[in-house]
Amino acid sequence: ERRPKAAEQLGTAAAVSDENRVAISREGGAEALVALLVTGSDDAKWHAARALRNLANNCEAKEAILKAGGIATLEPVVRHGKGKVKEAADEALKLLSQKQETKSIQATGHGKIAEGGPGDTIPNGESTRVAMFSARFDGGPIEQKIRKVFQILCDRKYDILMVAADAGQSFGDLTTKYLGRLHKE
Repeated sequence: ERRPKAAEQLGTAAAVSDENRVAISREGGAEALVALLVTGSDDAKWHAARALRNLANNCEAKEAILKAGGIATLEPVVRHGKGKVKEAADEALKLLSQKQETKSIQATGHGKIAEGGPGDTIPNGESTRVAMFSARFDGGPIEQKIRKVFQILCDRKYDILMVAADAGQSFGDLTTKYLGRLHKE
């Protein structure tokens, strides 16, 4: 079957750059990957969930996944799936669910993030310079905080880069590429 390989290739491309994530989502990739979670083999579902996780690191691609019913499709896979399919779907669902959690988050004067707390909301970032997050991600609480901050800033139209290296990719190469963009801009 060609569908697992196609999903794997989309996931690899989505892990490389924001430009790829946007291109994949604009060409209907998010919809195809969500559909594959329903109709594909276990191998295809695993690759589709991993690809959706990588796509969800970009605000525009994340919106395309949400519009395609990504959360509603991933939830049963997380509840009833097994092994690596369930794990990959859970990772994708966590990233997609962050948008709903961050809508009412505000910045406090102490650099902390608080739900509905006092302080000014984070302003729109459309005219700001590009920025980048770089960290060792291990699935722990620090990673979750960084991903939440990333999503908050994306939701407010900041141009934020975050390296999402997948298996077979070099974290260092992706970081170097993003640092090059930072230097140019």
